[in-house]
Amino acid sequence: MAGTRTAGTQPGAGSYGRTLAWRALAAFLLASGLAGGARASEVERSLTMPSRILGKPLRFSVYFPDGYAQRKDGPYPVLFLLHGTDGNENDWLDLGHLQQTADDLIRRGKIPPMLIVTPDAGNSWYVDNADAGRGGLYASAFLGELVPFVDARFDTVGDRRGRAIAGLSMGGFGALRLVLARPDLFVAAASLSGALFMPDEPLTPADIADLHGAFGTPFERARLERNDPFRMLGGLACAEAPAIYLASGAQDGFRLDEATASFYLALKRAGIPSSLRIRSGGHDWKFWSDELGPTLRFIARAFAGNAVPKPPRAAGAASDRRCEPTGAGDKPVLTSASRQ
Repeated sequence: MAGTRTAGTQPGAGSYGRTLAWRALAAFLLASGLAGGARASEVERSLTMPSRILGKPLRFSVYFPDGYAQRKDGPYPVLFLLHGTDGNENDWLDLGHLQQTADDLIRRGKIPPMLIVTPDAGNSWYVDNADAGRGGLYASAFLGELVPFVDARFDTVGDRRGRAIAGLSMGGFGALRLVLARPDLFVAAASLSGALFMPDEPLTPADIADLHGAFGTPFERARLERNDPFRMLGGLACAEAPAIYLASGAQDGFRLDEATASFYLALKRAGIPSSLRIRSGGHDWKFWSDELGPTLRFIARAFAGNAVPKPPRAAGAASDRRCEPTGAGDKPVLTSASRQ
């Protein structure tokens, strides 16, 4: 009836309500990457690769940039991004803001569209361990099966110019250990709060417990030393050594800022191009998620061939020969597919 008004409404309330609804929808679309030209990336979680070496499937998740389905920007470079102890293939997605960070940097032109592969490694420390009930020959499976599997299944550059590796804590140790073992496979590596042990540093019972039997039960110091990035540096002597990015929080409760700074000095003495970033932060996801952006930008510069200036070559350090498997660390089982 004319002159009646539904309880609780005001003149113009319908128009106002529609305005609020449109604003809410617009905010949702922007957050979802579906409006305003934002890039709509995709993630596939917990894919599996059959592994002959491990005797069981190896799980991994993949970040695909906007346009991958149409192969708009392919072939694509690949970053393998590693988790820490007690983690899994989805940590970087769930806790590290991987998709949001990569989307933003690609949209702003700070990094090229790339695939980011986050494998599950259990508490393997990214080494080969044939002890019963442990991680198996994980390094061999990663290098000899997963890397070529990713290149075969996805539209990737397919060689070291477009392949990098990075990780946090245990994964930072793993990234350095794997790149030093196979500098012919990776153009760059990054270690965030890498769980590095200074040469001859005594390990506490808590330290040994954190190793989860990766280096023997009982713990065998010699097995750790064979896979220690500090000791593996001596085997790296090639003209195009991978560029290495190191970062740690100044308030790291495990004093990994000190170990990280020491490793940077060892890289510098070896003539290996590297960058060090120590800033306020702890050993936690706040630091790692904040540091992901600088890490991706460093990796992008490495893909472009200009990550960091090469330091002066120390006597007997880098040579003029091409990068090849170093033979450092426990020797992985190399399949024919891994000899790229």
